[in-house]
Order: sequence, then structure tokens, then C-alpha cells
Amino acid sequence: MFQKIYKKIAVGLLFISATAISGVEIGGTRLIYNGSGNQAAISVNNPDNKPYLIQSWVSKSENGDDSDNAFITTPPLFKLNSQAQNSVRVMLSGDTLPTDRESVYWLNIKAIPSSSPDAKNELLIAVKSKNEAVLSSGRIKRRPFACVSAANVFKRGWKVKCA
Repeated sequence: MFQKIYKKIAVGLLFISATAISGVEIGGTRLIYNGSGNQAAISVNNPDNKPYLIQSWVSKSENGDDSDNAFITTPPLFKLNSQAQNSVRVMLSGDTLPTDRESVYWLNIKAIPSSSPDAKNELLIAVKSKNEAVLSSGRIKRRPFACVSAANVFKRGWKVKCA
């Protein structure tokens, strides 16, 4: 009985160690762009032993691969050598941000692995990461308790409702 448990634990540990191998790491899950500044940056790290080609762009929709012309990523395409780190900067190309609210865009980073010249049959998988980019115009007037005075709280029977 204990041998079965030990075998299951050993197999589970093998699967855990296999998922720890990674290619390109991105330095965050979201990018916060403050409109009062002129750029926002996120780091891209390559702990692998082979170089990667990194492509980056900003899109408006989560599902679409359409590039949004309101933002420029620099560099849009670059080689990331092994054991190296670089940063991708996002800059506003015009004054198109709404001034009364925050906007959500998507920062796309595609990592394309390099192939070895002597490999005849090799499967390479390019991984595209989509990170949320929250973009604030920097001109939003923040009044933290203004919404409290606008809320309507009333009692209906045994229930209290807020609208």
C-alpha cells in the first residue's frame, strides 16, 4: 500500500519538475501606463540556453491580433540572447486617450525560439503572452468619497438595498 503512495508521489514530482522549465519570462502580469508620464516599461527575461526572437505590440481587443495605432512598443522586434534581459517600452503615439476614464488594452509579447542549424526534424513552438495594459490619462479627478454621497440605500421589508 505504501509503495503505491510512494510511486504516485514520485510520478507527481516528475511532472512538477517538468513544468519548471521555461523559455521567456515576462516581468509582470499587467502594465500600468500613467498618462502623465511618457512611457511604461515591462522586463523580458530569457533564462534559457538558446536565443529567442521577441515581437511586441499593443491591441485593443483581447481576442484580436490587431495592432492599435494609438501606442508604439519599442523595440517591436528584437533578439533576446540566452541568459539576457531586455525591457519593452510602451509609448503613446498621439493624444487619443479618454480623459474621463481609464482604458484597458492588451500588450502582446510573442517569443519565437531559435532553431539549431543541424536539426532536421524539429518542432518549434512560439508562445504569445497577452498582458493587460491599464492606461490612465493622468487627468482623472479623483474624489474617493464622491460615490458615497450618490449612493441610495433603502430598506424594503427585511432587506437593505443599495443602488
